[in-house]
Amino acid sequence: MIRDVNIINAKFIDMEFCYSIVKSRDAAKGGLKIFRLKNFDQESGKPLFLDVEPSHEGPKNHIELNIDSQRLIYLRDNYEIHIIPPLHRSTINFFGMLPRVKYLATRRNKDKFYALDVFNKISTWSMATGKLISVQ
Repeated sequence: MIRDVNIINAKFIDMEFCYSIVKSRDAAKGGLKIFRLKNFDQESGKPLFLDVEPSHEGPKNHIELNIDSQRLIYLRDNYEIHIIPPLHRSTINFFGMLPRVKYLATRRNKDKFYALDVFNKISTWSMATGKLISVQ
């Protein structure tokens, strides 16, 4: 049991990580959290949360993972939808990107990211949006 904290919604991304919307009377304890299932305190059974976004008070307490874009989607409030990458993954995936093993070389130049794949094609993405700009 965790005192004064209610887990409103939980989304298990894989067998190891979970994102959850937590509400509490104490605003500092509430928000969008991530926790690793292995990191439960063994004595108390309490999860050790890491803050993704504090004080989340959205109208719909739902978290969705879009498999195609590999992004988490949730309503921040009545007017704002947040789309974020799963933060526990250490690699950045741009839209339309092949699996990492298919790339031979990558390079960043200003606001562009370039990658040479095994098919001898160079793909270019925007660093700001993750959008695929061109394939040559």
